[in-house]
Amino acid sequence: MFFRKMTDFYDAAMGMSDGCIVTLDNTGTILSFNSYLEKISKKTTNQFIGKSWFDIFVSVKEGKESHLYFKNAILQGEKADQIHKIRTCYETDLFIEWNFMLVNASDKTQSGILGTGQDVSRHVWNEKKLLKEKFNLIEQNKELKCLYGITKLFENPDLILDEIFQSVSDLLPQAFQFPDIASANIVIDDKSFRTGKFDKSRYKISEEITIGGSIRGRVDISYPEESFLMKKQTTIFIEEERSLLKTVVRQLAFVFEKKENNDRHLKLERQLHHSDRLATVGQLAVGIAHELNGPLNNILGYAQLSSKQQDLPEQVYLDLDNIIRFSLHAREIVKQVMLFSRQMPPKHEIVNLNKVVEESLYFTEPLCKLNNIEILSSLSEDLPEIMADFSQLRQVVVNLMVNAAQAISKDGGKIKIKTKFKLGKNVSLTIEDTGAGMRPETLMQCFMPFFTTKDVDQGTGLGLSVVHGIIKVHNGTITADSIEGKGSRFHITFPLESGKG
Repeated sequence: MFFRKMTDFYDAAMGMSDGCIVTLDNTGTILSFNSYLEKISKKTTNQFIGKSWFDIFVSVKEGKESHLYFKNAILQGEKADQIHKIRTCYETDLFIEWNFMLVNASDKTQSGILGTGQDVSRHVWNEKKLLKEKFNLIEQNKELKCLYGITKLFENPDLILDEIFQSVSDLLPQAFQFPDIASANIVIDDKSFRTGKFDKSRYKISEEITIGGSIRGRVDISYPEESFLMKKQTTIFIEEERSLLKTVVRQLAFVFEKKENNDRHLKLERQLHHSDRLATVGQLAVGIAHELNGPLNNILGYAQLSSKQQDLPEQVYLDLDNIIRFSLHAREIVKQVMLFSRQMPPKHEIVNLNKVVEESLYFTEPLCKLNNIEILSSLSEDLPEIMADFSQLRQVVVNLMVNAAQAISKDGGKIKIKTKFKLGKNVSLTIEDTGAGMRPETLMQCFMPFFTTKDVDQGTGLGLSVVHGIIKVHNGTITADSIEGKGSRFHITFPLESGKG
C-alpha cells in the first residue's frame, strides 16, 4: 500500500503537527489521523479508521456541496481548501480550514489524499462579529436618518397633521432591513395613512398609538409574504427596529395630542370671542329694537285705520295693504331681535321634544314636498319631558328645517331629524341635510347675528342667531358640522333640567 510504504514519514509528520492531519483514500474513507483530532473529539483511532470523512467531520447542510468539491476538485489533482465546522466533545464549534492534496505513488498504481487543517475559529468569529457590527451600523444609520426626517417634519409649521402622518408613513420603510419591499400603514381614529404598496401580511409588526390612556390607532410595518420568503431570512424584525417603532409611535401620539390641545384652545378662544361679540351686538340690537318698535306700531296702526276708510281709490288700498304687510314683516324682525337679545324670556312648561318636532314638521312638510325633499324622522320613544318654552323650541326646529330645505338643490335631497335620550344626562335633537354645505369660514360665523350668505330679499341673517339664543337661554348647547357639497348637521342637547336656570 502507498501509505504503508511511507508510514515512518507520516507518523513523524503527524506527531510533530499541532494542527489537524488526516489521510483519506479516493472515496473519502479515513485511513489515519493525528492526535489533535483525538484530543478534540475524545475518540480513538479505531473509532475513525474506515469511516467516511463526510459522515464524521462535515455537517449535513454542507454534505452535498463537499461531495461535489471532493469529486470535481480534489480528485482531479487541484490543490483545494475548505472551511468546515466541527462539533467538539466540549459542545463547542471549531472552524477548521482544510487543505487537501492528491498524492500519487511513484508507480502511479494508487493514489491517496493528504489533508491538513488549521483552527481558524478566532478568525471566523471575528469576521462574523465585524459583519454584525457593520450590519448594526448600517441599520442604526437608517434609523437615525428616519428619525431625523420625522423630526424635521414635526418642526415644519407649514404642514398640517394629515401631511405629517402621510410623510411619516412614507419615511418609515426606509429604516427597516428590506426597505425595497417594506410598507407602512398609520391608522389614527378613522383615518389611514399608508404607503402605496401596503399589503396585509403575517410578516409584520404593529404598535398601538395611545393618547390620554385610550388607544386611538396603530402603526403597522409589513413585508409581502411572497417577496419575503425569497429573502430566506430567519430574523424578520430585529430588536432595534421594534425600538424605533415604539419611539416613532410615542412622537406621533405627542404631536397628535398637542394638535388636539391647540384645536381645543382655539375653539375656546373662538367661543369667548363669539360670546363677546354676541353680547355687544345684543346690547346694540335691543336698543335699536326698542327705538323701532314704537314708530312701527304707529305706522301699522295708522295704516290699518286708513284701510278701513270708505271710497278710497283702489291704488290707495293697495298701497296701504303693502304698508301693513311690510310693517308686520318689520315688526317680526324686531321680535326676533328682542328674542335674540333675551328681552323675551321663555315660558316654563313641561315639553316633549317629539311633540315639538311633529308640530314643526306640520309647518315645514309642504315646503319640503314642493322642493322634492324626503324627510326621514327617527324619534326616540323613551324621550323624557323637559322644562322649556314650546313655541320657542318650535321656532328652533322650523328655522333649522327651513334652512336645510333652502340648502338643498332643486333636484331634491333628504333631511334627517332625530331625537335621542342619553340616560341620566340629556335629550338631544339632530337635524342633518344633504344640501350644499358650508365652507369652513362660513361655518365659523353661522351663528353670528345678521351674517348670511343668502340674497338680500331671502333672509336677514337672524335665523341661526335666534336659534342659538333660544338654545342658550334653555341651558342647552348647539353645534354645527358641515362639508361643502355634502351637507350640514346641527346637533342640539338639552339638559334634563332645561329651562329652570
